[in-house]
Amino acid sequence: MSAVYNIVSSLDNLAAGTTYSVQRLCQETKAAGIRTSLLTLHNFGTDTELAPLAGPELMAFPVAKRFGKIGCRLGYSRELFDYCKHNPSRLIHLHGLWMLPNIVPGLNAIKANVPYLISPHGMLGKEALRFSSGKKRIMLALGQQKVLSKAKCLRATAPSEVEEIRAFGLRQPIVLLPNGIDLPVGNWPKTGDKYLLSLGRVHPKKGLANLIKAWAKQVNAFPDWTLRIVGPDEVGHKDELRRLVERIAVPRVTIEDPVFGDTKWTLMAAAGLFVLPTLNENFANTVPESLMAGVPVISSKGAPWAGLEEHRCGWWVDGNVDTLSATLAHAMTLSDEERKAMGLRGRDWMIRDFAWSNIGRRMVAVYDWLLDQAPPTDDVIFD
Repeated sequence: MSAVYNIVSSLDNLAAGTTYSVQRLCQETKAAGIRTSLLTLHNFGTDTELAPLAGPELMAFPVAKRFGKIGCRLGYSRELFDYCKHNPSRLIHLHGLWMLPNIVPGLNAIKANVPYLISPHGMLGKEALRFSSGKKRIMLALGQQKVLSKAKCLRATAPSEVEEIRAFGLRQPIVLLPNGIDLPVGNWPKTGDKYLLSLGRVHPKKGLANLIKAWAKQVNAFPDWTLRIVGPDEVGHKDELRRLVERIAVPRVTIEDPVFGDTKWTLMAAAGLFVLPTLNENFANTVPESLMAGVPVISSKGAPWAGLEEHRCGWWVDGNVDTLSATLAHAMTLSDEERKAMGLRGRDWMIRDFAWSNIGRRMVAVYDWLLDQAPPTDDVIFD
């Protein structure tokens, strides 16, 4: 019997934060001494290859084909559901919401009196709830509401996500535990090239239209700078952004394909500034990654990174066009040396507070509490 099942609907999207953070959490909880299995779906309506990190026992189950597009979109997998039912674990950690793998194992756990916790990964934020709201109402009725209300606790990665969970009406204990960040392995050229980088999923909730409009207000004053938007297209948003660029005739904007591995780290480390204009984010892995690469960050207040200003390594601002534009101007006016010093302060902060090994040990302590083997830790919030 495995001690903990971590269940996530998909690891196929290499640009999704959960693909990285869930696997790394499993790695580190295993390293900290707990038996961990990671259960997911594969070929989630795509032809991508699963790219798991080494460590936990990984089981990838097929999506049922006989239910067509609807079953694929909802993540129906009889194999996964039967495996969880007939191979019980002592504890289940569900990652994400609104898909059947986030619901059915929880319903089975309720029947079997198995404790479980849920990491919503930002999916209870106001902006996140607005997208595909009809589908989410259906999934709540199909069992998501029950699974949420019966969870022994929920895990938030930032204080803002604690507020989102409470605003949704959930009163259980909340574990406040951030994602970790890895120290990049390699000699990445930290050249401070004069480009603004926004890297991640190209989706309406990322606020990229506001970033383009803000850049348009400053483009003539900074002829040496370029705006680069890099990431996978979602819901056709890249074409919307290209039409916006054409309509307002803003130069020096590139909308590029996603990059991974060494190419990604090289791109991030060489940037002059990283910009995250998101409407809503529970953590935003690209912020600590940029800081770890020694690059200062401009983040909207849709992401939980108030510490950028406390640690003097970036700006945490409202995501409207005028505020973003003024912040871009101020950041680009700084000297290369000033921006480099900000980036180094950010790197020191990440190494000190966001090491994955520490996050893994703290999560294992939470698991021990949920299994009635230890008292609650300081990471648990009861009010």
